[in-house]
Amino acid sequence: MKEFYVIDKPKDLDLIEEEIEVEEDEEDVEEEEETKSTALGIGLGVVFGILFKNIGLGIAFGVLFGIILATNKSK
Repeated sequence: MKEFYVIDKPKDLDLIEEEIEVEEDEEDVEEEEETKSTALGIGLGVVFGILFKNIGLGIAFGVLFGIILATNKSK
């Protein structure tokens, strides 16, 4: 027969778990902002691509613009 022991976790462990959850939430927000900025940049790139009659160049410019936006927001 196996014996099982129940060990109570210390109160400090609860505080550590709360800190980990807060850090994970902050990382999720940063990733969302970068994704939105990149999507905005690609959208602008398509618009510029249509205006310049060169979709590839417009998308490349849009991705670059999106990366710049994401970098500036994260600072």
